[in-house]
Amino acid sequence: MAPEMQKTSVRILEAITPFLIVTIFAAIFGSFFYYIIQPELQKYLPGGPLNIASVQDLLQSRKAYRDDLNGLFTFYKSLTDKAQDPLMMVLPSNSDVPTLYALFEKIAVDVNVGLQVIDISDQGSDAKNTSGIIKSVPISLRFINVDYSTLKRLIDALESNIRLTTIDNFSYDPINHIASFSVKTYYFSGNARN
Repeated sequence: MAPEMQKTSVRILEAITPFLIVTIFAAIFGSFFYYIIQPELQKYLPGGPLNIASVQDLLQSRKAYRDDLNGLFTFYKSLTDKAQDPLMMVLPSNSDVPTLYALFEKIAVDVNVGLQVIDISDQGSDAKNTSGIIKSVPISLRFINVDYSTLKRLIDALESNIRLTTIDNFSYDPINHIASFSVKTYYFSGNARN
């Protein structure tokens, strides 16, 4: 009976051996693929840092940014060659408060938010290093119905509007969807213009 048991165990071992070999090979290949090949492959798939479409999009955006900077430099160079102060073309001659109300109301409409508070202080404080020529107008704004994506568009609209505006600080309440800003806009004092 003992030789038959040995023959049976040998036959079972011979039957299981190919399955064990395939299982061991699959485990080695699977772990090799998961830990070594897949991380490298992810770099070349869409969204990865080495994907050709992602790299071309990044290149195009950087070329567009470079071209914008070159255009700005050319504009500035032409103004300095004519001995004209570039700020004279950008800043208004007075604080023009009614236009400021209209400007911020238009920004709220364009971004599709509500303008709850606009407080324009006419302190006439001087901007730094301007010897009193450039004055600033501090403004407090509160917008409602602002989610996170709208907040990004709102900040972009405030920074790139037609009037030179700087954001001093802001706070965002994501639960109530309220964004509050302290901004400044600038103008030339009355005696600075010719």
